[in-house]
Amino acid sequence: MERSSVCDPSVEKSAQMRVEDTARENDQVDESRVNVGEEKPAQLKDCETTVRIGGMRVQLEAGILWPNFWPKLHMVGLEDSTTWAEWLEEASHFKVRPDDIFINSYPKSGHHWTYEIISRLTAGSGGRNTTTNKMDAFFEWRRISVFDNLPSPRLLLTHLPFHLMPKEAFKKPCKHIYLVRNPKDTAVSFYYHTKGLRALDYDGSFSDFYESFIKGEVEYNSWFDHVSSWWKSTKNHPNVLWVHYEDLNKKFIPTLKKMASFLGYQANDNLLQQIAEKSSFKNMKEHSEKHDLKAMWKTKDGTMFRKGQVGNWKEYFTVAQNEKFDKVYEDKMADCQDLRVQFS
Repeated sequence: MERSSVCDPSVEKSAQMRVEDTARENDQVDESRVNVGEEKPAQLKDCETTVRIGGMRVQLEAGILWPNFWPKLHMVGLEDSTTWAEWLEEASHFKVRPDDIFINSYPKSGHHWTYEIISRLTAGSGGRNTTTNKMDAFFEWRRISVFDNLPSPRLLLTHLPFHLMPKEAFKKPCKHIYLVRNPKDTAVSFYYHTKGLRALDYDGSFSDFYESFIKGEVEYNSWFDHVSSWWKSTKNHPNVLWVHYEDLNKKFIPTLKKMASFLGYQANDNLLQQIAEKSSFKNMKEHSEKHDLKAMWKTKDGTMFRKGQVGNWKEYFTVAQNEKFDKVYEDKMADCQDLRVQFS
């Protein structure tokens, strides 16, 4: 499995041609749109690659539309700064450990939920593994050097496309769980996520976002490209387990047993039940204030956890949108028919 160190230049050029504001934005961020509560973040400054595309503020680097964070909200209170270009270079040389556990996915596919599950599994109890905070484990959230100080086994969350994963990620016997979700539900969840984040400054309608999602003009680009590249590159890899969001939702215990076995952890029925109760979507949403950075969100009740439902897309997609989506899926995923995404 070979991964190029940079995207095809034509991809980046195509993305740049689609930006609505061709001039780079160098304006200072209005602090009133960022600060929440009494704590004042460190000075916020846009990277020179910040663009507005599809109605949202993102950063373009290596042909990928990245969250408009560097060096932003996750750097609150830290005397540190970088650009996505610098971060990607650091990430490519990340020193992987044999017992690392990567939780990989396209955004809004059960990423944070799975972290809660695996954290409790590795702790060997219903309680979370307290050696690592969830946001400290989010790969794109920190400077790479931060992860060198984390205790093993490290749980590492990432939305990175396959070709931008660390060079050692598949050379060491570490484990990867890749989460895949019905892209229609993903689109709806991603819409609310995008609309809720201050840094993205997005106020479009679902219909607007639907078109951006179809085109891949959202954070981390196309769902179709992300999932298909990961599938074609890892579906037969012994250290990669593919998990369907719908199975976690409907068949939690059997899916948890499968993950535990894959990761080499023993889990009796009592532990499985404790993890199921503590990692329920309802419980996580009720306790989200402990894990979410409230300054990220436009509203005081903003959270990574919205509904966690299967089939919620039916309340948003029109008949025409659904038919168009099916055609795009059929075209984009033609060589991934064995993936069997669960459309509910």
